[in-house]
Amino acid sequence: MTVKIDGHLTLIITTSVSPSVPSPELISDLLVSLPPELRDLPLVITFDKCRTTEGLPKRPTGKGPRLKLGQASDDLVELYPQYVENVRALFAAESPGTWQPDSKGLCTVSYTQNGRVTLLCQSQHTGFAFGVKSCLDHCKTSHVFVLQHDWHFRTPAHGKPQLPFRELLDAMSELRDSQGRACIEYLTFVARHTTDYESSRGNINARSRFVMREARKRLKALPRDKRFPHIDHVVPCLHIFDRPHIASRDFYTRLFALQVADVDYEDTRLTNQQAGSTVGKTWPTIVLDDDDAGSSGLHHIRPMLRKGDFIEDRVGTVVNERITRSSTDEYAYQAWDRWRCWIFCPRPDETMFSDGDGKEMIPIKHVSGRTKLVKALQQAKIEGFIEKNTLAAASGRSKHQCDDRDENDEEYDTGLLDLAV
Repeated sequence: MTVKIDGHLTLIITTSVSPSVPSPELISDLLVSLPPELRDLPLVITFDKCRTTEGLPKRPTGKGPRLKLGQASDDLVELYPQYVENVRALFAAESPGTWQPDSKGLCTVSYTQNGRVTLLCQSQHTGFAFGVKSCLDHCKTSHVFVLQHDWHFRTPAHGKPQLPFRELLDAMSELRDSQGRACIEYLTFVARHTTDYESSRGNINARSRFVMREARKRLKALPRDKRFPHIDHVVPCLHIFDRPHIASRDFYTRLFALQVADVDYEDTRLTNQQAGSTVGKTWPTIVLDDDDAGSSGLHHIRPMLRKGDFIEDRVGTVVNERITRSSTDEYAYQAWDRWRCWIFCPRPDETMFSDGDGKEMIPIKHVSGRTKLVKALQQAKIEGFIEKNTLAAASGRSKHQCDDRDENDEEYDTGLLDLAV
């Protein structure tokens, strides 16, 4: 029986210009891949603004526009509005309304007649972080499930169930410490590069090992009933990733309230205290904690997240450094405990989530929106590389190598774009 979780969770999808426009395949494939219990949830999609490279510094020869920064070729910029309308047409059965300016004047909004789907068309380039922030203004639930357009869900092996989203969401809502604070405020999922997260990332140094042990020990000590049988498969996450994750609204409120400030190089006491780093090291900028507003030696206080930023680049790396480079175990745990991030990592011995070969089930996959073409063009591209490899092998030369692969792409290691013969 499918468990309904509407009323507690809203899906957020961020999308932007990609080589596959104006085809809506990235979004349609994502929507089709959604597990059944997520398909009828409230949905907010944000379309980032793209711009041409006119007036921008030229990149090295052979390098195209930086799609990550919202830059695109003239052709893609011209096709992008049609992409927006094609995605909007995916919800034709729910009758999306006309575009209207939002209350803040930062984007135009279209709502479906039943109110389930909200489409936001940004008036300027926002980047991932501010795209999510814009969507939060249109969410009414306590938690959000943030998805990027090029991260899709895998279909479980035959006879295997989907991941227990209802159980995990209930755990995030109900498991609280003695102060009433949620014990799990952010939850992401194991991906191809993090299948062995606990032993690989959790053993970077003594600080990470302590955080792993202490956080899991405290979670297990909480009184909980039989409704959370798989909560033991979550392990502390020492980072904040952009990839698919569930987070509380409060988590994002605090995230967007983060500030940074410049400090005097001579003020080593302040920088060491706030950064939790080795004594004697000075930091030109620091991330402010909640009680730092009146600290001396601070200059040019400004928001940490700015337009165009990715959360894992701007904040996630800082969180990870604060944990792994803290001067004591206590400082390391405090740095992690501020965000309480976890990652769901079913162990290989848990047959419920196994792929049938004794390996963990990887529920999400990356398809690299910056290089992904529509299926027909992608197949033609693959066949072209196969032909070049065949000719290279016949003449004794090395195989043709593809230069536009993304190391996070599923195709990077599997060799779909670089097939040997």
